Amino acid sequence: MRKVAGALLLVSLASGAYLVATIGTAARYLADSVRKPEPAAGRIDVAARDGALRFTVGRVRCGATQVGTRRLGQRARGEFCMVPIAVTNVSATACFLPAGSQHAFDADGVAFTPDGAAALYADDRNRKLLETIEPGHRVRGTLVYDVPTAGRLASIVLHGTEHSPGVRIPLRSVASGDD
Repeated sequence: MRKVAGALLLVSLASGAYLVATIGTAARYLADSVRKPEPAAGRIDVAARDGALRFTVGRVRCGATQVGTRRLGQRARGEFCMVPIAVTNVSATACFLPAGSQHAFDADGVAFTPDGAAALYADDRNRKLLETIEPGHRVRGTLVYDVPTAGRLASIVLHGTEHSPGVRIPLRSVASGDD
């Protein structure tokens, strides 16, 4: 009886291991086959559309170590890069800008998400970026990224929705105070 129970245990373990390996292979295959589409190409100072939103990005400024005032502001862990942006709703329905989905990248492909608190101190217009954008309306503001000191952003990918492909815009940054 012990030999039968041992054999059944061995067969069960082998079957379980095979099942785990098969599921792992299937999951990798599915992940590889469901790739997100590449973002469309855009340019600085030229309007580019992703879904219901049309974006225009201005010249990036990097190097600020604080936004706001000494008493009421925020200090950067590294330095702030500020990306001026205009967003137009080109659809027939009101929509929101998914602010947390607007990722900037350095030359090595490291992604940065906007610092929402710093953005509120950096530009009074940024509240409008968080509100509903009515059809045909345009809002302006500044996306603020906290990057390592002397870091530079190489591109930004802007999204009309959290899951849209987006539009990639190469960036040219200047140090704060340079023109």
